[in-house]
Amino acid sequence: MKRLKTLCILLAVVLTLTSVTLLPVSAETDGDAVITVPITVQEEYDMAQEFFEVLNKNRADAGKYEYILDDKLMDVAMERAAQCCIYFGHGSMVYERKEHAALEGTYIDKYGKHSTDIFMQEDIAEGLADAQSTYTVWYNSNGHRPLLTDTKNYKYCGIGVVTYHGKREWVLVVSNAPVGNTIGSVSGSRTNTRDIRAKVKYFAGGNITIKGLNKKTDTPFEFADYSGNGNSGYSTADFPSLFTYRNNTPGIIDVDGQGRITTKAAGAGSFTVFYRGTTELCTVNVNVKLSYKDMLALTPTPTPKQTETAAPTQPPKQPEIAKPTEPPKQTEVPKPTKAPEQAKPTQPPKQTEVSKPTATPKPVQPVKPVSTKFTVKTKNVTYNGKAQKPAVNVYAGNKKISSKYYSVSYKNNKNVGYGTVVVKGKGSYAKYSGFTTFKINLKGVSLSSVKAQKKKMTVYWKKTGGNQGYQVQYSTSKRFSSNIKTVRLSAGKKSVTIKNIPAKKRYYVRIRSYKKVGNKIWYTGWSKVKSAKTK
Repeated sequence: MKRLKTLCILLAVVLTLTSVTLLPVSAETDGDAVITVPITVQEEYDMAQEFFEVLNKNRADAGKYEYILDDKLMDVAMERAAQCCIYFGHGSMVYERKEHAALEGTYIDKYGKHSTDIFMQEDIAEGLADAQSTYTVWYNSNGHRPLLTDTKNYKYCGIGVVTYHGKREWVLVVSNAPVGNTIGSVSGSRTNTRDIRAKVKYFAGGNITIKGLNKKTDTPFEFADYSGNGNSGYSTADFPSLFTYRNNTPGIIDVDGQGRITTKAAGAGSFTVFYRGTTELCTVNVNVKLSYKDMLALTPTPTPKQTETAAPTQPPKQPEIAKPTEPPKQTEVPKPTKAPEQAKPTQPPKQTEVSKPTATPKPVQPVKPVSTKFTVKTKNVTYNGKAQKPAVNVYAGNKKISSKYYSVSYKNNKNVGYGTVVVKGKGSYAKYSGFTTFKINLKGVSLSSVKAQKKKMTVYWKKTGGNQGYQVQYSTSKRFSSNIKTVRLSAGKKSVTIKNIPAKKRYYVRIRSYKKVGNKIWYTGWSKVKSAKTK
């Protein structure tokens, strides 16, 4: 494992907070035992490409060489992003020694395809919505900025962006030499399942507080992030059959086969989570508290006894007390001063409190609002000059809805930028609606030829639509690692002559198109490289 000793550990950006707190691993659990769990994430290659373009634009504007994408580093970064969904940190989930960091367990560690001369570092972030925000946060951090601005050590990179149960992880991995093959760009979005190795202790329990009786949690159980940053960790929702639950306090809570809790009584409850039925992972504490409505419902239970206290009003006993044939006892009659005791039943405040009809929670419970929002999913498309209507998948909660129960309309769906798809329910889903946006990406541009002349060369390309212009880049370096020049051209151009360049030099040329969308500039990936030698 010496080959990873040079991996630098940087500080993490933590942006998401939840109310879950960590518990120590159960004494019965071997916290250092390693298990392998599958994790299904949405790998966001479009977002990775957008970050790559933001990164290189800022580097180019600062006069620095641009980073080069490496396919193996891309895979490493995507796997690291998936690992961060379980544990957000730079440390390894498998090895304890500090010199072994989080890239252990990825392609780098599995296959050992790199030499000890390769140096790598990473930046990680969680909870950021887009590429520009991620770049800004890293750039403003002294611990993260060096990887964005370095010009001495690193030339190759991979970017990992994944979405997992509502949270997003970002990873930038850089190296001083290629690990795999260099690539021009990446695109798309795909669902991918990866097997992640981790010690049992990284599947942490938590303290959960639920207020109210007969309350049920809606989502399958999620572990807490062992890093202690308050975030959620691995979700059991995608692979429920791998996990079982032992209810330690059946009088307080019920726990179903997906780790969802139903409260039964106030008090301290708990349940224990097992992996594949035998490996104990953690114990979760559940603190059940009475809601205000529960307390109102429980307080009036003495009502029947209060009606019984009205018994002193029974008049028959009064004549017995007032027997006229016994004068001595008549003198005792002044005891009617005890009338206040008989007057007790007339206490109206308690009666009115008991009879409050609003104290009964049952009429209130059915008022719970039911969500009428559709979740709409679609894919990004590439500009073709026509109105685009990508297919949609529509969900009500976790249930996929048949197309016969909704209608679809599109807005702003022709030009490069963001289109909108609007879904309106019908039939039994008439009250439902939802929408989402999709990207209409620039169409890639390719070079036709590069013709060299004396101290100049002419570059030709196939013109594409939907863009605002082109960038032609040329260098004496095949990998564009030094001596880079960039020419910006309008969308109407399809050739450019570059003059006053040294004779008898080989130049490498590539091109990409761009368009400003809102306050951002979108770029395509770089084209395949062509070269020519000046005369």
